[in-house]
Amino acid sequence: MTAWLTLVLCRPLLVLAHEVGHALAARALGFPVLEVIVGRGPELAAGRSGRTRWALRRYGFLGGFTLFVPPHGAPRWRLAVIYAAGAMANLVAATAAAALGTLVADMDAPAAVLLASILAALVVANLLMAFNALWPQVGVDGQPLDGAQIRDLFRSSRSTVLDDRLNMLMAAQRLQLAGRFGEAAALTIEQLDRWPNDPCLLGMVIHHTSRAEGDRAAMARYRAVVAQAPSGPPRFFQGHEGAVGWLAANIAWSSLKAGEDADLDLVDGELQVALQHLPDAPEVKATLGALFVARGAPVAGEPLLVDALRKTEDPVDRADFARYVARARRAAGEEDRALEAERLARHILARSFPLPAY
Repeated sequence: MTAWLTLVLCRPLLVLAHEVGHALAARALGFPVLEVIVGRGPELAAGRSGRTRWALRRYGFLGGFTLFVPPHGAPRWRLAVIYAAGAMANLVAATAAAALGTLVADMDAPAAVLLASILAALVVANLLMAFNALWPQVGVDGQPLDGAQIRDLFRSSRSTVLDDRLNMLMAAQRLQLAGRFGEAAALTIEQLDRWPNDPCLLGMVIHHTSRAEGDRAAMARYRAVVAQAPSGPPRFFQGHEGAVGWLAANIAWSSLKAGEDADLDLVDGELQVALQHLPDAPEVKATLGALFVARGAPVAGEPLLVDALRKTEDPVDRADFARYVARARRAAGEEDRALEAERLARHILARSFPLPAY
């Protein structure tokens, strides 16, 4: 029982060690580290260390993320070292716990048995986390884990075009973190001339434009881009097929929020694509809930929105979900609860962590 409790309660610490391993390796190799996140869901705490933002989210046991910017033409071995550093950090932690456990085993104190059990559980948990990270697989969010990233680095089919696109996406990510959504949108639109029909780029165009100019402008820009794009299948990063799902989700969400210009048939079609690729993503489920509300089924939509509100990380999305919860409750004749949801939306935006410009 003690071992199982340790595995559950100490999981955020394992994630922290893993992400610190990535961040330290990236810094040691000269790569700027923009953000380190432990957990999923709403933020509980955040801060900065130099140019690196650190954030702790509510569900710390669900993994983490380290965002770094590889310089143009960075050697593959350097990227491989950074991807492997998280698992290496867990192996170091497992070794330290095993060594400490050996010392504890020779003690006669009553608490020695309990401490030895906790340390043994930490050894197992760190080893499992390292193995899972290095196994070449795709996570539940459609993104490749460390092992898959390393595998893809050394595939012979990898080209310099991928390097160019990766650096452009990282540059757009930096602008987004600084709240400069208009510049990020302009950067991604410019790149569509080189990589038309790329769902990752199209999704970023919609997302950045919606934040900078509103959802009507985002949908107008999307339609203009699609009208000019050549026909053919979408082109996406190797190992990032989930981008197709996120593109569809962005189209559905912006179209749904476009007010009088909302096209519910378009929302429905794109949402089916998003659910096919990302069936467990809370943002996709929230879009489905909002569609139910828009079509006059608030009782079916509210639970999906409330669940996504608890699990989603982005404060703007969370505020939007809260507003749709209010809309659902008002449609159901629950005015007091609708006002409560609207107050929650305002509270979420008021507490959102301000990011300084780079």
